[in-house]
Amino acid sequence: MRTWQFRGAQLDFPRACACCLGPAHKVYVSEKTFIYGRQSRSLTLLVPMCDQHFSQASASGRLQTGLERLSVWIGALVGMLVAGGLFNYWMASGSTNLWVNIPLALVVGACFFVSAWALVLFYMAPLFKPAAARRVADVVRMTRYDPFRGLLNVQFENETFGQLTARANPRLLVVEPARDRLVLISAHIQDDDIRLSGRLETRVLLAGLPTQAEALALLAPAIELCLVQQGGKDTFYAVDAIEMVELDDWGAAQR
Repeated sequence: MRTWQFRGAQLDFPRACACCLGPAHKVYVSEKTFIYGRQSRSLTLLVPMCDQHFSQASASGRLQTGLERLSVWIGALVGMLVAGGLFNYWMASGSTNLWVNIPLALVVGACFFVSAWALVLFYMAPLFKPAAARRVADVVRMTRYDPFRGLLNVQFENETFGQLTARANPRLLVVEPARDRLVLISAHIQDDDIRLSGRLETRVLLAGLPTQAEALALLAPAIELCLVQQGGKDTFYAVDAIEMVELDDWGAAQR
């Protein structure tokens, strides 16, 4: 489990399941509201998942489903009670006339209806999400947000997926000032068990060009993703012809 810090929530994720690195066919919407002072902000991440893990993350328990269905009725009851209470109070006090009390009470009641409905649906009901579903849903989780600098901390249960996400967002990734050079590392990979032969590459923010051993270690997440998606997990493979190029302007190779 590792936490990465990004500038904002508009992240590009690898085309792989955030749980198992397999082919992703669905997108799980991970939402979280951060409250700071009297203000709040809701952020959303579109997390790729395979069909199996998407179904697990989207599963709802009976109590959660019941609260979701009752949220409208709970909101309506709260709104009616507030509107009726205010109307009776204003009529008893004689501060305004009937034709002002009715629309004003309805407006205030509608505001309480929306607030109560949202509170039950988006805050209370998710608390009763099954533990197994919550574990899958939190495989990519927003943990902290700095609204003044726009910095978002994202925690990844699958460290390989986190590494690949960090490399897919070099412009948004917050790193040490010295690690500001984008390096393209490529190599040839061969796996006879799955008849795989070709080149793979990854882009990493570093302080400079790595050694051959360091480059091989940095290729590990890309290799793992390739083997999982090709059905060759835990098979024997060989990597050679490692090349490293420092990129300029986030894409062009330096001469």
